[in-house]
Amino acid sequence: MLDGESKRLQQQDSDFDTISVVGADGRILSSFPPEHDLVGQVLIAPDSQQGVQERKPAVSNVYKLNSGTLLVYVSQPITDSRGTYLGFISGANYLQKKNMLSALVSNHFHQDDTQVYVVDRNGQMLSHSDTSRVGNKERSAVVKAVVQGNHGAMEVVNSYGVRMLAGYASVPSSGWGVVAQQPKEKTLTALGGLMRQMLMGALPLGLVGLLILWWLANEIVRPLRQLADSAAVIDSTDSVERVQAVRSWYFEAAHIKLALLNGINLIREKINWLNSQAHTDPLTGLLNRRAMEAALVQMSETRRPFAVISMDVDHFKQVNDTFGHDVGDTTLRTLAQLIQLCCRDVDLACREGGEEFTLLLPDTTTADAALVGERLRALVEHTEIETVGHITISLGVASWPHDDEMVVEVMKKADELMYQAKRTGRNRLVASIK
Repeated sequence: MLDGESKRLQQQDSDFDTISVVGADGRILSSFPPEHDLVGQVLIAPDSQQGVQERKPAVSNVYKLNSGTLLVYVSQPITDSRGTYLGFISGANYLQKKNMLSALVSNHFHQDDTQVYVVDRNGQMLSHSDTSRVGNKERSAVVKAVVQGNHGAMEVVNSYGVRMLAGYASVPSSGWGVVAQQPKEKTLTALGGLMRQMLMGALPLGLVGLLILWWLANEIVRPLRQLADSAAVIDSTDSVERVQAVRSWYFEAAHIKLALLNGINLIREKINWLNSQAHTDPLTGLLNRRAMEAALVQMSETRRPFAVISMDVDHFKQVNDTFGHDVGDTTLRTLAQLIQLCCRDVDLACREGGEEFTLLLPDTTTADAALVGERLRALVEHTEIETVGHITISLGVASWPHDDEMVVEVMKKADELMYQAKRTGRNRLVASIK
């Protein structure tokens, strides 16, 4: 009956060379195929006895029969319906012949000296492409590592003195280790060829990628470069137009462009304010002496004729001495407002200093300027100023180039005529009409 069961199991799973039924005492009761004559032998390998004693599935190390045959086997305990241990069933593979293990390993053996071998937990060779090494105990560094349950790779020197690159991994369920190794030189040669193939295959795509990256980088940098160039000439008259012409197609460039435009506007406002402060009399709001001189230079260079009215407040010192300088300042501001009422948009009303004022009238004759001056004199005389009451002014009128080719001489002429008005009774206008 046991022989029939052994035969049935062996035929059912042909991966094992022999199926044996072993009693509780470790003695082989039945075995198939029967040619190895195992019946009656006692398994005495230490790991076999441990499997018998612990009564659990076990995988043996290399076991040597009395005939010298090397084998490894897998055992499964047998119990009855009440759980009583009866023995175990063993499936064995003979290491010196072709079997399931050698077939599996041979599938990974190549003609380029690649080797795959299996060792048990004691470092004994279970399978190797060189069958003469089966059963030998290996002591190399890679075997020591794999029997300790590790996995990884390392460089080793094989028994022939050849440097090999080895990869190893353990099999936790059996304690076995699998090692695959190949000559280092051949590995690196093959790797180098593979790298060359990869590089040659990737080179065209890489060049296309670089061109695309270069184009994208140039598109990103272009608006930034244009904005930087515009910022370098921010004080030019066309700086706003230059910045607005930049195509800022992405978020950051658009914000930089907006910030630059805001900065230009702020700078222009500041410059205009500074220019206004530099050319405006802070008390009256009229043009100051610097602005008047600049206007005279421009009209002289362009040969644009003009008339000049030079005026001075009569007895202004008495106003300051009687009412104080604050009232005097109010008086000057009121006079400035009256002068602006008598001006055209193109006329330039200036305060030279103190109570002295000048009115420049482009493209105006002496006679026409005298009419403007007389109208202003009458307006001032009849205007009541708070606290002060009424004031009067004296005026002198000249024109360029009617009175002299030198602008400075015409200005002096107007001043002289104004002082002449003061000497002849004040509150009057004297014009240089020939």
